[in-house]
Amino acid sequence: MENSDIGLFMLALIAITGTLISLFEHRAVRSEEPSIKQPATKVQRRP
Repeated sequence: MENSDIGLFMLALIAITGTLISLFEHRAVRSEEPSIKQPATKVQRRP
């Protein structure tokens, strides 16, 4: 049972890290734009 638990744990970590990386990539692309001209609503949407 330990092997299957470790496999599920690794899959969960990969999924979580994948989503986090994609979120940070989207934020990096948005931050490249001039942040001064952006409305305050974009800043409030961030968690």
